[in-house]
Amino acid sequence: VQAEGFLNRFTQATARTTQFDVMRGQLEFWLPAFPVSAVASVYSDSLREFGAETLVDSADYYVATTGLLTMEAMPSPGRGALKVTYTGGMAATAAAFVTAYPDIAEAVDEQVSFLWQRRKAVGLSSVSEANGSISVVDMGAWLPDVKAILMQHRRYAHA
Repeated sequence: VQAEGFLNRFTQATARTTQFDVMRGQLEFWLPAFPVSAVASVYSDSLREFGAETLVDSADYYVATTGLLTMEAMPSPGRGALKVTYTGGMAATAAAFVTAYPDIAEAVDEQVSFLWQRRKAVGLSSVSEANGSISVVDMGAWLPDVKAILMQHRRYAHA
């Protein structure tokens, strides 16, 4: 879960429904789980009733595998006025994730191993002895090598 939070995206590929607040003139929306493999429906309704008449025709929007939903026409503005049901995420199972993203799986294994080895040193920041002292890596921080790999798959915040 910590890795998922750092990646700023959902990792499990599953069916999801997401509602967006829509500002006037807004045509682009970032779905929180990607890659996107299918879109079941898109509704635009400022009243949030999402009846059949508010279903957006699939020719009136485009969804990139990156999770960017682009509307061809202005959706109805309002809080929660756009509702998207889709399937997205990095992999459906842990085994599929390891196969598709072996670099992330290995990096997370390295981080878990590090944390396990340091489990009895929680809160320790330095050790001093007669021959000198050492500073200890923050238990809450990603190891530099692990962070570098995760950064390659991270979604950056979009306005």
